[in-house]
Order: sequence, then structure tokens, then C-alpha cells
Amino acid sequence: MASGYDYLLDREAVAELLKCSSRDRRILVDAFAQIARHPLMTGDYSFRNSDGRDNQVIEVSGFVLTFWSDRSARLIRILTLERV
Repeated sequence: MASGYDYLLDREAVAELLKCSSRDRRILVDAFAQIARHPLMTGDYSFRNSDGRDNQVIEVSGFVLTFWSDRSARLIRILTLERV
């Protein structure tokens, strides 16, 4: 990755990804990589969770992704993946 960031999916997001068609999986993996290339991007919506972390929410091809940038670990943490 050009930014030096990678991405990590929480267990629930992995479970949802595995339910997707191969086409949707490719789209989503491309979206994860795009977020990792731009780790400080702001989402369509953001909120602060109970731990005080700013979570970003974006819509990608009929899915809603929630993530946050772990700057110390240089990771994008994909928390949820939901079909809308």
C-alpha cells in the first residue's frame, strides 16, 4: 500500500464478506484497499464510539462499511459490513 497502511476485518465483517457473491467480494476488497490508501478519509457519516474513537461510515455498492484508522498500528479496522 502506498500509504503504508493495511486493513483488518473484524470477525463479523469477515462472516458477512463470505456470504457475498464473488463479484461483491471483489468490489469490497477493492474498497478496503482504497480506504487503506487514504487512511485519514472522512466517511459519509462519522460518530464517536464509547471508546472515544472516531468511526467512519461509507456506502459502497449497496453495502455500508464502518471503520476507523488505527494510526499507531497503521491499520484500517473494518468493524462492520452490512448490505443495504
